[in-house]
Parts: sequence; structure tokens; C-alpha cells
Amino acid sequence: MVKFFCSRLISMRDVAVYLGGASVKGLSVADSCRVVAEGFEYADYDYQGYRKEIKPKDKVAELTLAVDKAGDAKKAGEAAERAAVVMDAVKLCRDLQNAPANYARPRDLAE
Repeated sequence: MVKFFCSRLISMRDVAVYLGGASVKGLSVADSCRVVAEGFEYADYDYQGYRKEIKPKDKVAELTLAVDKAGDAKKAGEAAERAAVVMDAVKLCRDLQNAPANYARPRDLAE
């Protein structure tokens, strides 16, 4: 089982996760890679929109996902790319949610 943690709390820059060839809880290897990549992104999110002093983000600079088979590696790479796109959208939504109500009114978002 992979446990997620916030890299800011333990100051990690490069992380490697070995998933092997086995699926996690019935997920395919590609889906397992996507879940791990999204988990690290969720853990590293930090809204700093209205802080007087913006702190530098101590984020994971590189996440390496290791699998057993070459075919799984290609699928895992594609899944990680999809996870990056999804997480960019999630971070935008979280930023909008954390912003004051007059920052992005529903009418403005609809346009």
C-alpha cells in the first residue's frame, strides 16, 4: 500500500515509487500510477493567493514511477500525463474556491 504524505513536511525533492507489476486493490498498473501521481499533487497543493509574504514552495521536483514491464511503462507514462492535466484543472478550481467571492463571480466564470 502506498501512503501519501506532504513533501513540504519532510523536505523531499526527488521521489521514486516502485509499483511493480501488481495492481493495487484491483486497479491496473496504469491506474495505480495515475493515483500515485495525483496523490502527490494533492498533497503538495498550497494556496498562497492572499498571503503578505509568499513562501517558496518546497515541492517534489521529480516523481519517478517504476513498473516491471516495458508495456506497463508506456501506459504508466500516459496515465501520469493525464494525471498532470487533471491536477492542473483541480488546482485552478481549488484556487478559485479559496479566493474571495468577488474575485470570480458565477457570471464572470460563465463568460
